[in-house]
Amino acid sequence: MEYVKFIFATWFGSGFLPPVLGLKQMGGTWGSLAALPLCLALLWIGSPYVYAVIVLIVYAIGIYSIPQAELMISAIGPYMNGGKWKNRDQNQIVIDEVLGMLIAFGPVIGEPVDWRIILIGLLAFRLFDITKPPGVRYFDNLKNPNGVMLDDYVAGCYAACIVSLARFIGTDLDLAAR
Repeated sequence: MEYVKFIFATWFGSGFLPPVLGLKQMGGTWGSLAALPLCLALLWIGSPYVYAVIVLIVYAIGIYSIPQAELMISAIGPYMNGGKWKNRDQNQIVIDEVLGMLIAFGPVIGEPVDWRIILIGLLAFRLFDITKPPGVRYFDNLKNPNGVMLDDYVAGCYAACIVSLARFIGTDLDLAAR
């Protein structure tokens, strides 16, 4: 059962993909990209009820799996953590990014999937997850699984605002072009 928790917490190992382009750590970016198939499938299904249930399930799995994954990753050693010993919210734990991405795309449930909105949602979520604006920073400082999950939830809420704005502006531009 511990291995199953580990697999979910690292979102099927995506948190362990190596960095590229000389960047130091990319676990969160890889986790966000790995969340896209789930997000796209749920957007295609288009049911806000199914979407909400999946969001709650991902949150619950995260809270349940993070403590075990933290222990297992700590046992691997500091090399896997960018050379730093880190026993909480390691970069390889990315189920929180899955939650944040789901929240970011909430405003476009049931609408035709536009690659521009997907790109904007991904970039906005990563921006807020990395820069830690107020609210995100508060939860990031908590030393428990709720903090790990909720900082990305809040980053997802910020990104959802950007996605809503982009959808609104895009709709206005599409109408003006007709």
